[in-house]
Amino acid sequence: MTLSDTVALVRSRKASAREVTVATLARIERLDPQLKCYITVAADAAMTDADALDAKQRRGEPLGLLHGVPIAFKDTIETARIRTTYGSPLYAQNVPAEDQLCVERLRVAGAIIIGKTNTPEFAIGAHTWTTFVGACRNPHNTQKTPGGSSGGSAAAAAAGLCAGAVGSDFGGSLRIPASFSGIVAFRTCPGRVPQYPKLSAWDTLNVNGPMTRTVRDAALMLAVMAGPDDRDPTSITEPGDAFLPSPVPLPMRGLRVAWSSDLGSCPVQKSVLQVCQRAAARLEDLSWTVEETHPDISGVAEVWNRLRAFLILHTHRRHVLEHGDRLNPHLVWNVEQYAGLSAFEVGLAEQQRAKLYHRMREFLARYDLLITPAVSVEPWDAGVPFPKEVDGIPVVNYYDWAKLSWTFSVTGFPALSLPCGKTGSGMPVGLQIIGPYRGERRVLAAAQAIEEELALDLRPPAPYGVSAS
Repeated sequence: MTLSDTVALVRSRKASAREVTVATLARIERLDPQLKCYITVAADAAMTDADALDAKQRRGEPLGLLHGVPIAFKDTIETARIRTTYGSPLYAQNVPAEDQLCVERLRVAGAIIIGKTNTPEFAIGAHTWTTFVGACRNPHNTQKTPGGSSGGSAAAAAAGLCAGAVGSDFGGSLRIPASFSGIVAFRTCPGRVPQYPKLSAWDTLNVNGPMTRTVRDAALMLAVMAGPDDRDPTSITEPGDAFLPSPVPLPMRGLRVAWSSDLGSCPVQKSVLQVCQRAAARLEDLSWTVEETHPDISGVAEVWNRLRAFLILHTHRRHVLEHGDRLNPHLVWNVEQYAGLSAFEVGLAEQQRAKLYHRMREFLARYDLLITPAVSVEPWDAGVPFPKEVDGIPVVNYYDWAKLSWTFSVTGFPALSLPCGKTGSGMPVGLQIIGPYRGERRVLAAAQAIEEELALDLRPPAPYGVSAS
């Protein structure tokens, strides 16, 4: 069942929140030993919350938008009274005193926290592995990775081990695992989903977002998660209910769409490109005008390297200095590689970022949408940290191959990953749909139109479907 199906089921009293929670926990118990989506399953807390929600419904009290829906949270997102490890053994016993803001809002809307999902240590990397449970597995092929760093959330949502999930996105950590796992994930503009507590309150690179099996479900979660809050100085004043009904229906005929297979400088694996090109060819069936072109993104790699290094340095330098021999080697490499980063270099990167933003803004003044592949490669083996080459071109480091994703982290424009088909090996592929700045409603409406046109089977993959025994 989709998230929206679950909402309707509980509201109609065809099932109670307790029954939905019991069924979800049973499914986790049956399938997660193979998939390793969860670091912590919050079974007792979930059952307590489910019973309280059922009592509320019996009393005839108003119900939230997500009443009785089991939601999983990436284990970098703080949850009160439920362990939050950040994927690191340094925080194996960490139990926060308060919820992060998105958790708070989802609780108020009636969501049930079913557990905390697998993520690489401090969410560094696109290979989801921790010392707690090992490597997370892709539900479509358990020999493959679901990507990362929100890999556990993506795999859980894809396999039906929750109705929906929340992840975070720094350089593609929502969109990469969504593409690999065959689900929808939405990186919105900074401030659309406010964050608190957050070490760097003015940071605009890292955002939280929904991960679901359908566009409608992603919009419904966003309606709860979005909206202003003065604890986040970057929060957008538009209320979350701007996304209701989910998604808001908008005129879709006659859209001008820019299609780019590689943004002019991103190698893409042929099997992935073929799936995306077939999907892009269907866009004209929606009465859209499609032109193959791309914005000028020159200089984006230099900006990304410096700004991501700056954030990682001031967030994790202490961890590396005190515990470097125990940490994710990618994290240690980042801190050591950029230890000499200067204030001048960071300032210059911000100036270059401003130029990139304006070039993208001007490009999307000419087109309603930009569409690209979400990721440049198929999922690789679960034991491998990152691909070594893309279409014959060597990969320099663990994030070099993900330029299709982190380009839009730098520019800040909303970017959604939408399932668009499978490769010959049976692995999912996502389209990336980018809209104008703060144009999330247009992105969602367009994504739903494409989803309906492609008419893909979005049920959990066999043998992880509802009939799994």
